[in-house]
Amino acid sequence: MRFFWVNIGGSVAEVFKGEFLWAPQYGINKTGNMFKPAGWETVKKVKEGDLIFCHKGRKIIGVATAVRDAYSAPRPEHRVAGPPHIAGTQVDLELTRLELPIDVSLFNQAFTR
Repeated sequence: MRFFWVNIGGSVAEVFKGEFLWAPQYGINKTGNMFKPAGWETVKKVKEGDLIFCHKGRKIIGVATAVRDAYSAPRPEHRVAGPPHIAGTQVDLELTRLELPIDVSLFNQAFTR
């Protein structure tokens, strides 16, 4: 089992409602060049059983377990950002939303001792 830290800032509702993570395979910048942020590439490495800490605004707001390996998937229908033809990588989750989010500073202290 591996551990992942995922910033779900703008996709909180999608992640908690659908219980999945999705990242584009690549993006296209304003000059028409393709780019692949490291975070998007990391999603491809998630395997069944891996633990994922869902982070937003300096708080861990959820903890998830991947229920299968990451796989190629079309862009979710309700997504509006980016070109619709770009496929992505999806990870299906068993997700627990934390009733009391954990401040990142407390989390860091627990794991750096």
